[in-house]
Amino acid sequence: MILLPNKDYDNHIGMLVSQMNHTRDVTLRIVKKLTRKQLDFYVDEKSNSIGMLLFHIAGSEFYFQRPLFYNRLINDQELEKHNDAAPENMKTRKIHSNDLDYYLSELHEIRKHTLEQLKDYDDDWVFMRNQHIPILNNYYMIKHFVDDEINHQGHIKWIMKRF
Repeated sequence: MILLPNKDYDNHIGMLVSQMNHTRDVTLRIVKKLTRKQLDFYVDEKSNSIGMLLFHIAGSEFYFQRPLFYNRLINDQELEKHNDAAPENMKTRKIHSNDLDYYLSELHEIRKHTLEQLKDYDDDWVFMRNQHIPILNNYYMIKHFVDDEINHQGHIKWIMKRF
């Protein structure tokens, strides 16, 4: 596959968008036929379910949308919905009993918002340090949630081999 910048965006942002789209297509192909039981499957007492991982992928992107597009960190009301998918809370296993459409809807709505917002920015912005997380630039934050999704694709495949 050859990834090229999405022409609806500035060059570097367009490249990130192409990576985001490809990564999401792969995720969707991996999980497309999973049942609720499979989404809730745990390998052992310390593992995450595929449903939790999908919600975490969506939640990570949602979390980074706040400093990227709204010039703030996530607020308490937003945190309430996504807190159980934060890395430190995933072990609580509070995300379960949802069908695939639930997770796909979360992934879709959050990604749709990211893609819409990115159209308002240019390549100068993408390399700026973020004022709320100054050790990171905007490029890194976007690349981080893309790379995190790729990492969890491998995790999901590993879990699926253990059904």
